[in-house]
Amino acid sequence: MGKSFTFRAQPALDLRRREHDARRRSLVTAEFELAVERRRFDEACDTLCSARDNLGRQMEDRHASLELTWHRDWITRLEQSRSAHASAVAEKEARVAAATAECVVARQRLESLERLKDKARRSWDDAERAREQREFDALATMRYEIAGREPAMRSTP
Repeated sequence: MGKSFTFRAQPALDLRRREHDARRRSLVTAEFELAVERRRFDEACDTLCSARDNLGRQMEDRHASLELTWHRDWITRLEQSRSAHASAVAEKEARVAAATAECVVARQRLESLERLKDKARRSWDDAERAREQREFDALATMRYEIAGREPAMRSTP
């Protein structure tokens, strides 16, 4: 057997693998941050709904005018908080979309080099099989020639 297969672009392939891994990690991080922000938004919505329910109950009590003002201000702050969380969710969704696109591009670049390596490996394997076949053919030819000479050598004294 001859020398072993070496892919000359292996350092580039390794670099693309690391790049793809980094893009996948950033995508997972972005997805996690999005999930956290959505949970915060949902909590803000739930808090706002319960605050509005409390305001409705407070409005039934005619002697709680100071508390009504406080509840209205609190609801206003909760609405602002919910809006801030909604914009944060939109920002995180955009980051996830960008990270997904980057991950797809990195995967395509990696797969193109992997296909190139596979093609080079198949070509090398074919060349190695052809070399081995030539060696076997040469050996068979030598055996045939030797076998053809032996009867001629036996017949001559």
